[in-house]
Amino acid sequence: MNYGKQENQRVKRQIINAFFELLAEKSRSEIRPSDIIKRSGVARTTYYRNFFNQTDIVECYLNALRESTIPVADDTLSYENTLQGFTATLQTIRPEKDRFLLLYHGGFSQVLQAFLLDSIFDVAGDMSLADPAIYRLYFVTGAMYNLLIAWFERDTRETPQELARIAASYLRNGVLNTKKL
Repeated sequence: MNYGKQENQRVKRQIINAFFELLAEKSRSEIRPSDIIKRSGVARTTYYRNFFNQTDIVECYLNALRESTIPVADDTLSYENTLQGFTATLQTIRPEKDRFLLLYHGGFSQVLQAFLLDSIFDVAGDMSLADPAIYRLYFVTGAMYNLLIAWFERDTRETPQELARIAASYLRNGVLNTKKL
């Protein structure tokens, strides 16, 4: 990676870190671009060259996380691939629990759900929007989003592997099946 790209990534991390520090201190509506600029120590033009609003900052943060997730070998929706994809995603985002909860409580639910949908599409592969089976992916995304938030709020008691196994088992056996997992 060339120096310019490295420097741009460093600056983005500074801005992202400043944003999360501020989000821990005050509500989303109270955070102004000038607060983020001051906290991050970057120039105003640098901030606006990289981000237009808070959602851009959150999306940049989440995209970097998604890019760091280990890809699944093939995109068939088998139990094994689902388990592998869930495990990889949960392992990647578990250390980010505090930031995810800040985003959740800070009003960024839609952005978090879009992140999970993109992550699930990474596992499931391309699917036409005209295909009715796409609703399955939206259903799984909603379930995983709520599961993830509950897991974080329960202080991630289960390991990523355990939670992935539970989630994949629900998908394989049906969520209304009351047999022990």
